[in-house]
Amino acid sequence: MTSQNPPGGYAQEFPSGVRVITGASTSVPAFLGYTKACAHDDPDSTPKAFTDAERVVPQKIGSWREFAARYSIAGIARELADATDPATIHARQRCLPLAEAVYGFFANGGGACYVVGFTSPQNAVSPEVLNGDADARTGLAALETVPEVTMVAVPSLWDMTADASFEKEPPAPDHAAGAARMAEVVKHCTEQRNRLAILDPPPGLMSRGSVMN
Repeated sequence: MTSQNPPGGYAQEFPSGVRVITGASTSVPAFLGYTKACAHDDPDSTPKAFTDAERVVPQKIGSWREFAARYSIAGIARELADATDPATIHARQRCLPLAEAVYGFFANGGGACYVVGFTSPQNAVSPEVLNGDADARTGLAALETVPEVTMVAVPSLWDMTADASFEKEPPAPDHAAGAARMAEVVKHCTEQRNRLAILDPPPGLMSRGSVMN
Protein backbone atom coordinates (compact mmCIF):
# COMPACT_ATOMS: atom_id res chain seq x y z
CA MET A 1 0.00 0.00 0.00
CA THR A 2 1.33 3.43 -0.90
CA SER A 3 1.73 5.79 2.05
CA GLN A 4 0.06 9.21 1.82
CA ASN A 5 3.00 10.73 3.70
CA PRO A 6 6.39 11.41 2.07
CA PRO A 7 9.37 9.27 3.17
CA GLY A 8 10.46 10.25 6.64
CA GLY A 9 7.43 12.54 7.04
CA TYR A 10 4.65 12.34 9.59
CA ALA A 11 1.42 14.35 9.59
CA GLN A 12 -1.05 14.74 12.44
CA GLU A 13 -4.20 16.85 12.36
CA PHE A 14 -5.28 18.94 15.34
CA PRO A 15 -8.69 20.57 15.86
CA SER A 16 -8.61 24.26 15.04
CA GLY A 17 -10.61 25.23 18.08
CA VAL A 18 -13.00 27.21 15.91
CA ARG A 19 -16.59 26.57 16.89
CA VAL A 20 -19.26 26.63 14.22
CA ILE A 21 -22.11 28.98 15.07
CA THR A 22 -25.50 27.60 14.13
CA GLY A 23 -28.76 29.51 14.02
CA ALA A 24 -31.31 29.08 16.78
CA SER A 25 -34.71 30.70 16.90
CA THR A 26 -35.24 33.15 19.74
CA SER A 27 -38.54 34.53 18.41
CA VAL A 28 -41.60 32.87 19.87
CA PRO A 29 -44.64 35.14 19.50
CA ALA A 30 -47.93 34.97 21.32
CA PHE A 31 -50.97 36.09 19.32
CA LEU A 32 -54.14 37.22 21.08
CA GLY A 33 -57.35 37.67 19.13
CA TYR A 34 -60.90 36.67 18.40
CA THR A 35 -61.58 33.02 17.66
CA LYS A 36 -64.71 30.94 18.02
CA ALA A 37 -65.72 27.32 17.52
CA CYS A 38 -68.47 26.92 14.94
CA ALA A 39 -71.19 24.52 13.85
CA HIS A 40 -69.18 23.42 10.80
CA ASP A 41 -66.42 21.81 12.88
CA ASP A 42 -65.87 18.12 12.08
CA PRO A 43 -65.71 16.12 15.35
CA ASP A 44 -63.78 13.36 13.56
CA SER A 45 -61.10 15.61 12.06
CA THR A 46 -57.45 15.25 13.03
CA PRO A 47 -56.40 17.35 14.80
CA LYS A 48 -59.73 18.24 16.34
CA ALA A 49 -60.88 21.83 16.60
CA PHE A 50 -60.44 23.38 20.03
CA THR A 51 -63.52 23.98 22.13
CA ASP A 52 -64.26 27.51 23.35
CA ALA A 53 -62.86 26.51 26.77
CA GLU A 54 -59.60 25.39 25.15
CA ARG A 55 -59.31 28.50 23.01
CA VAL A 56 -59.14 30.97 25.90
CA VAL A 57 -55.95 29.44 27.37
CA PRO A 58 -52.50 29.55 25.72
CA GLN A 59 -52.08 26.86 23.08
CA LYS A 60 -48.76 26.12 21.40
CA ILE A 61 -49.14 25.82 17.62
CA GLY A 62 -46.47 24.40 15.33
CA SER A 63 -47.81 25.05 11.83
CA TRP A 64 -50.42 26.93 9.82
CA ARG A 65 -52.19 23.66 9.05
CA GLU A 66 -52.51 22.92 12.76
CA PHE A 67 -53.80 26.42 13.48
CA ALA A 68 -56.37 26.25 10.66
CA ALA A 69 -57.72 22.93 11.97
CA ARG A 70 -57.65 23.82 15.66
CA TYR A 71 -59.22 27.25 15.21
CA SER A 72 -61.93 26.39 12.67
CA ILE A 73 -60.69 28.62 9.85
CA ALA A 74 -62.60 26.76 7.12
CA GLY A 75 -65.77 26.74 9.24
CA ILE A 76 -65.50 30.44 10.02
CA ALA A 77 -65.07 31.17 6.31
CA ARG A 78 -68.23 29.18 5.51
CA GLU A 79 -70.20 30.93 8.23
CA LEU A 80 -69.02 34.27 6.90
CA ALA A 81 -70.07 33.35 3.36
CA ASP A 82 -73.54 32.28 4.59
CA ALA A 83 -74.13 35.24 6.91
CA THR A 84 -76.60 37.94 5.92
CA ASP A 85 -77.00 40.20 8.95
CA PRO A 86 -74.25 42.81 9.51
CA ALA A 87 -73.59 41.89 13.15
CA THR A 88 -72.78 38.28 12.29
CA ILE A 89 -70.65 39.35 9.34
CA HIS A 90 -68.69 41.79 11.49
CA ALA A 91 -68.23 39.19 14.23
CA ARG A 92 -66.87 36.55 11.85
CA GLN A 93 -64.64 39.09 10.09
CA ARG A 94 -63.07 39.87 13.45
CA CYS A 95 -61.63 36.35 13.54
CA LEU A 96 -59.62 36.97 10.37
CA PRO A 97 -56.85 39.33 11.63
CA LEU A 98 -55.63 36.68 14.05
CA ALA A 99 -55.60 34.05 11.29
CA GLU A 100 -53.79 36.40 8.90
CA ALA A 101 -51.14 37.20 11.50
CA VAL A 102 -50.50 33.53 12.29
CA TYR A 103 -50.40 32.66 8.59
CA GLY A 104 -47.87 35.40 7.94
CA PHE A 105 -45.70 34.17 10.81
CA PHE A 106 -45.49 30.62 9.46
CA ALA A 107 -45.24 31.74 5.82
CA ASN A 108 -42.13 33.71 6.73
CA GLY A 109 -40.37 30.79 8.38
CA GLY A 110 -41.76 30.91 11.91
CA GLY A 111 -41.29 27.77 13.95
CA ALA A 112 -43.89 27.81 16.75
CA CYS A 113 -46.19 30.31 18.42
CA TYR A 114 -48.78 30.55 21.16
CA VAL A 115 -52.40 31.61 20.68
CA VAL A 116 -54.76 33.01 23.31
CA GLY A 117 -58.33 33.49 22.14
CA PHE A 118 -61.38 35.56 22.99
CA THR A 119 -64.45 33.58 22.02
CA SER A 120 -67.14 36.28 21.75
CA PRO A 121 -66.21 38.22 18.61
CA GLN A 122 -69.54 40.05 18.68
CA ASN A 123 -68.42 41.83 21.86
CA ALA A 124 -65.72 44.32 22.73
CA VAL A 125 -62.87 43.13 24.95
CA SER A 126 -62.30 45.41 27.94
CA PRO A 127 -58.76 46.17 29.19
CA GLU A 128 -59.52 43.98 32.23
CA VAL A 129 -60.55 41.02 30.07
CA LEU A 130 -57.55 41.53 27.79
CA ASN A 131 -55.27 41.53 30.83
CA GLY A 132 -56.95 38.28 31.92
CA ASP A 133 -56.70 36.13 35.01
CA ALA A 134 -53.58 34.20 35.97
CA ASP A 135 -55.52 31.55 37.90
CA ALA A 136 -57.94 30.94 35.02
CA ARG A 137 -55.03 31.16 32.54
CA THR A 138 -56.78 33.72 30.33
CA GLY A 139 -55.61 36.83 28.50
CA LEU A 140 -52.19 38.36 28.96
CA ALA A 141 -51.91 37.05 32.51
CA ALA A 142 -51.90 33.49 31.17
CA LEU A 143 -48.65 34.22 29.33
CA GLU A 144 -46.84 34.89 32.62
CA THR A 145 -46.33 31.13 32.89
CA VAL A 146 -44.95 30.79 29.33
CA PRO A 147 -41.36 32.12 29.63
CA GLU A 148 -40.35 31.18 26.07
CA VAL A 149 -42.63 33.87 24.60
CA THR A 150 -40.55 36.80 23.35
CA MET A 151 -43.16 38.84 21.46
CA VAL A 152 -46.82 39.67 22.08
CA ALA A 153 -49.11 40.72 19.23
CA VAL A 154 -52.81 41.62 19.35
CA PRO A 155 -53.85 41.97 15.69
CA SER A 156 -57.54 42.43 16.61
CA LEU A 157 -56.91 45.14 19.20
CA TRP A 158 -58.86 47.91 17.46
CA ASP A 159 -61.82 45.62 16.84
CA MET A 160 -61.84 45.02 20.58
CA THR A 161 -62.78 48.63 21.31
CA ALA A 162 -66.46 48.27 20.27
CA ASP A 163 -69.24 45.71 19.96
CA ALA A 164 -70.09 44.42 16.49
CA SER A 165 -72.54 46.72 14.75
CA PHE A 166 -75.97 45.96 13.32
CA GLU A 167 -75.29 48.63 10.72
CA LYS A 168 -73.82 47.83 7.32
CA GLU A 169 -70.50 49.48 8.12
CA PRO A 170 -68.37 48.07 10.94
CA PRO A 171 -68.13 50.26 14.05
CA ALA A 172 -65.39 52.87 14.14
CA PRO A 173 -62.60 52.11 16.62
CA ASP A 174 -62.49 54.08 19.86
CA HIS A 175 -59.02 55.62 20.06
CA ALA A 176 -59.09 56.21 23.81
CA ALA A 177 -60.28 52.65 24.41
CA GLY A 178 -57.60 51.33 22.09
CA ALA A 179 -54.92 53.24 23.99
CA ALA A 180 -56.09 51.63 27.23
CA ARG A 181 -55.77 48.17 25.70
CA MET A 182 -52.37 48.98 24.26
CA ALA A 183 -51.27 50.08 27.74
CA GLU A 184 -52.16 46.62 29.11
CA VAL A 185 -50.02 44.92 26.45
CA VAL A 186 -47.05 47.24 27.10
CA LYS A 187 -47.42 46.81 30.87
CA HIS A 188 -47.38 43.04 30.51
CA CYS A 189 -44.24 43.06 28.36
CA THR A 190 -42.50 45.54 30.66
CA GLU A 191 -43.23 43.48 33.77
CA GLN A 192 -42.13 40.22 32.16
CA ARG A 193 -38.84 41.84 31.03
CA ASN A 194 -38.26 39.27 28.28
CA ARG A 195 -40.66 40.23 25.50
CA LEU A 196 -41.71 43.08 23.25
CA ALA A 197 -45.11 44.28 22.12
CA ILE A 198 -46.20 44.45 18.47
CA LEU A 199 -49.06 46.92 18.09
CA ASP A 200 -50.93 48.37 15.12
CA PRO A 201 -51.84 52.05 14.83
CA PRO A 202 -55.55 52.91 14.54
CA PRO A 203 -57.08 51.95 11.16
CA GLY A 204 -57.05 54.72 8.58
CA LEU A 205 -54.49 56.79 10.42
CA MET A 206 -52.50 58.78 7.89
CA SER A 207 -48.86 59.57 8.50
CA ARG A 208 -48.08 63.29 8.71
CA GLY A 209 -44.33 62.82 8.47
CA SER A 210 -42.42 64.21 5.52
CA VAL A 211 -41.02 61.96 2.82
CA MET A 212 -37.29 62.27 2.24
CA ASN A 213 -35.56 61.17 -0.95
